[in-house]
Amino acid sequence: MRRSRFETYLYVLKVLMNNGPSKITRIAYNSNISSDFLEKYLDFLIAQRAVEERTIDSESSVFAITQHGINLLKYFWQPELPLIEKEK
Repeated sequence: MRRSRFETYLYVLKVLMNNGPSKITRIAYNSNISSDFLEKYLDFLIAQRAVEERTIDSESSVFAITQHGINLLKYFWQPELPLIEKEK
């Protein structure tokens, strides 16, 4: 059965939450999504502030889930878990 676009977004967030900051090839492998499609999904998640791109050196970068992304994942993937509040 094919995943919906929404389910795919959540799955990418879940992969990032479980594996920590990762390169695009690692995310593609763990989420079973082609790199071409994954770039589009990551662009959307970055625009929604659920994922951030971090530069690790002049030639490469990794993608990491943000606190907002964790809250989205917990709300939609496991609604029974409480949301994490930002410390003030």
